[in-house]
Amino acid sequence: MTLERRKVAAAFATQPVAASAANAMLPRGNAVDAVCAGAFAAAAESPGVLFGPVHLLVAGPGLGLRAIDGRLAQPGAGVPRPRGFVSEKEVPAAARFAVPAMPAALATALTMFGSATLRRAMGPALDVARAANPGRFALLDAISKRGAFALAEDRFLGALVAAAGALAGGIFSKEDLGALKIDVAATAQHDGWAGAPFFDPEAEGGERCHVVCAADGRGIVAALGYELEEEGLAIDELGIVAPLRGLPVMRGERRTSPGTILPAPSSIALLGKGEGALGLGAQPRAASRLAAAMADHARGAPLDQVLRARAPSAAALRSPRGASGYSFTP
Repeated sequence: MTLERRKVAAAFATQPVAASAANAMLPRGNAVDAVCAGAFAAAAESPGVLFGPVHLLVAGPGLGLRAIDGRLAQPGAGVPRPRGFVSEKEVPAAARFAVPAMPAALATALTMFGSATLRRAMGPALDVARAANPGRFALLDAISKRGAFALAEDRFLGALVAAAGALAGGIFSKEDLGALKIDVAATAQHDGWAGAPFFDPEAEGGERCHVVCAADGRGIVAALGYELEEEGLAIDELGIVAPLRGLPVMRGERRTSPGTILPAPSSIALLGKGEGALGLGAQPRAASRLAAAMADHARGAPLDQVLRARAPSAAALRSPRGASGYSFTP
């Protein structure tokens, strides 16, 4: 399926719920507001998004080309080193819980580069969550009011500690939430495009990746990558499935330091000096395929051609004539 629009502002995504929320936000905000609204809506619809990794690229007048890193972090802040597990077979899901960064990362993006409040950007998500799951709605509603600090409220923190704390065999603690830091940095420059500083064309994975891209009438473009996990640690009280990305403490091995950022694939990019934002989703070795797509485009292949050949994919472009873009699904 192909979508192309030419208007003042437009958003495109590899998931319909993200595209719908992003486009609903654009008349009231900028491209950053739109992609954040899209990601939050995806998190409202599916339990396996909110506690997964996320990152965002943005470009525009006065902004430069910037990246916001919301990858997961290793837990264990303030927790003594446990004895460790002897074998992988005995490691419970709780020991693989990682500290979620999406609420903090998107709140940071909105504060630094957006024009909407967090509450307004999460409006479409709250509408989706209200019909999807009461626990997830309560959590997202609290985040819309307090940002990432909501996770430390007793009603939510208790569920997190019960699911991933010491009694469950994990090492998560309240201190992990306070220790989380969101990195905002310049993008890494490649041949005719820019990506996240941690972009690695050799990175494995990408089957769970999704993207939402937007371009607005102010000259801002943004691409946001997130993941949809279908299996993981179920936290039923919150209506959430947390991906199993944390590194368990194994007996006789060096412990991964709390706060260590855990790797995740990146499959989003900015074109040129910010003429467009694009990304690939839901495919193996998505980072490698993105690098190949950009190389083909640099050699003269039309953007729609390279994206269509690597669907699911999406792009949002800006020009003096307005915003346009593509969304391709197999």
